[in-house]
Amino acid sequence: MSIDFFKDDCRDATSEICFGICDGARGAHAFMTTEGRDSWVAIVNNSKSMKIYFHPIDNCIELNRDDGNAEKKCDAMMHYPDNLVFVV
Repeated sequence: MSIDFFKDDCRDATSEICFGICDGARGAHAFMTTEGRDSWVAIVNNSKSMKIYFHPIDNCIELNRDDGNAEKKCDAMMHYPDNLVFVV
């Protein structure tokens, strides 16, 4: 089974110096934001203002077992030059 983790459907990008990651409400995917610090589950400090791509996985990318049940997966991944980070 081929899976495209880099599809554009849910992808977002930012060069903000600081932003947060929020876990989406039930059935919604995780997202990054610069607003609502109280709801952030993680803080990303991007002191070099690099372009960081954020790819929600849970509730965005379909991963099913052979029996049809959904596979457990991480919330998201981020990537920037020479780095790939999984968010759980």
